[in-house]
Amino acid sequence: MVSALFLFSIMAALAKVAVASLSSSEVVFFRSFFAIWVLMAICGFAPGTTRVESRLRTALILRGVFGAVALMLFFFSLSRLNVADAMLLNQCAPV
Repeated sequence: MVSALFLFSIMAALAKVAVASLSSSEVVFFRSFFAIWVLMAICGFAPGTTRVESRLRTALILRGVFGAVALMLFFFSLSRLNVADAMLLNQCAPV
C-alpha cells in the first residue's frame, strides 16, 4: 500500500508538471490514451480472457462517465492545489 501510494504521488507530481503547460482535459486524454494500450495488452495476452458482458450496461456507462469526470476533476485540482493537498483529497474520497 505504501509503495502504491508513493507511485501515485509520483504520478501526481508528473501530472502537475504537465498541467502547467497543457489543460487538464489534455492531460486526462493522454493519460487515458496510454492506459488503454496497457489494459488492452494485459487483457489480450492473459490466459483465459473472455469478453466482458453485463446486463447492466447503463450502470457500466454511468461508472465510466463518473470515473472520467473524477479524473478530470483530480487533474484540475492538481493545477490549482499543491500535490500534497490534491493527494490528501484523493485519498480521503472513500471517507
